[in-house]
Amino acid sequence: MRTRDLVGLLLLAALGCQPASRYSYTALTPPADPTKPDKPTPPAPKEPPPLDPALVWYPSQWSPGNPQPTDVPLVFVSEAKEPARWAALPRYWNPPPLTDPVAVASLIGDPLESVTRLVALHKPGGVEIKVPRGLDDPTPLLPAENPPTLGAWLLGRRLFTDTRYLVDRQVLSCAGCHDPGRSFSSRQTLDGNSTRNTLGLHNVVYQRDLFWDGRANLLEESLQQFPEDERAVAADRRHAWPGAITRLRNSTEYVQLFRRVYGAFPNQDNVARALATYLRTILAGNSLHDRAVAAAKAAGKAEPDVDHYAKALTDADLAGLQRPNAKPEQVAEDLHRGYLLYHDKVGPRPTACVQCHGGPLFTNRGFHNLNVEPPESIDFDRGRLFAVPPGRRTAADVGAYRTPSLRDVDRTAPYFHNGRAGSLEGAVRAHLEPTWGSFLDPLFLDPDQPANTRKRPLPDGDLAALLLFLRALNSEPPPAIFAPPL
Repeated sequence: MRTRDLVGLLLLAALGCQPASRYSYTALTPPADPTKPDKPTPPAPKEPPPLDPALVWYPSQWSPGNPQPTDVPLVFVSEAKEPARWAALPRYWNPPPLTDPVAVASLIGDPLESVTRLVALHKPGGVEIKVPRGLDDPTPLLPAENPPTLGAWLLGRRLFTDTRYLVDRQVLSCAGCHDPGRSFSSRQTLDGNSTRNTLGLHNVVYQRDLFWDGRANLLEESLQQFPEDERAVAADRRHAWPGAITRLRNSTEYVQLFRRVYGAFPNQDNVARALATYLRTILAGNSLHDRAVAAAKAAGKAEPDVDHYAKALTDADLAGLQRPNAKPEQVAEDLHRGYLLYHDKVGPRPTACVQCHGGPLFTNRGFHNLNVEPPESIDFDRGRLFAVPPGRRTAADVGAYRTPSLRDVDRTAPYFHNGRAGSLEGAVRAHLEPTWGSFLDPLFLDPDQPANTRKRPLPDGDLAALLLFLRALNSEPPPAIFAPPL
């Protein structure tokens, strides 16, 4: 007899057995008064038919779960905070030997439990993630309620790429719209259930306002928000969560995985935690521009010049810039010219790019109306307006949308919240020469011009240099660890 069975029998013998019964308030009724006549006993209520536990909300059984003791943390290591430790790391993802999930899966068959146990044995400090050059340390932005662990990350990656649970037809996954091969964005402009273009997920850990209208502030809340998401109900919106939890609970495989990682059954909280853990490690950096800035810093310069871009250029960069046969010296000059134009350091007409797209992520995290929405549809989708609490809304919120990061911008076409610009050049021209609208952001207004818009057209040579600089913000390709599980 197994030890667990023996313990169960001993507990039953000590405590005694009682048949299962439905809880009733009659146990709290005071004893009958013998001086009063007995009242007729009402008929017992009919028991309702049994329900599928996967479809019922049981508060007494609900638990978000917690990372299990056998799991290990994921640790971010940034160049700015720990330069020596950062330089010693050989690659982006640094697990100890024999703990690569793909390798372990091929040997053992179940990476989730095996990997976490091996990491715990060989490297109790956790898996080190080398934050790409140019990015800040994301550790202060991690919520205390969801510490990143390897088990949660592996589970989150599986959920992100799995097509079997989001909808009944088993044809939809998170990765279907946020393609890892497309900087976690999509070439598809719109679909039948949405009027919004798919935002890329690179560096989403740094974002404080999610979605185009900023209606969510935390990754976990952007995934599932309502108890109804636990139920099997029809979904006609882009994030098709209703019914997903039911399908996960009906999967023996997923029930086992969630119990190993969180010690609880699948529910919207631990699903959101696992997915958020995975998404927070999707970092895009170490671009050509980042390397030029690092070269300038090493030389004691505040800004990169032509020589720094020339030093950072590689053959792969030339191909990515669509200049494979050009002389590196000429490309470096054009890149520096684009850098100056972007930062309003040259030319009679400022581009004003840096006013909205500054900082390490090349975004001010603000919301602006560029008037790219057709006038006839402005009443259908008013952008930021409905995400702001009543009483705090202003005219500036009408038709305003989030300023996206420009990292990997060359890989994430189409552009704008409605995918209206199909090319990077078209998106840049829309910024430099906007059309007037009732709620156009004042940044694009110039009262001295007849049309009351601020036109900033660039000569063809300068426009080409600016586009070249934007392509220099492309990051290194994501490591193979982010590919769908085998």
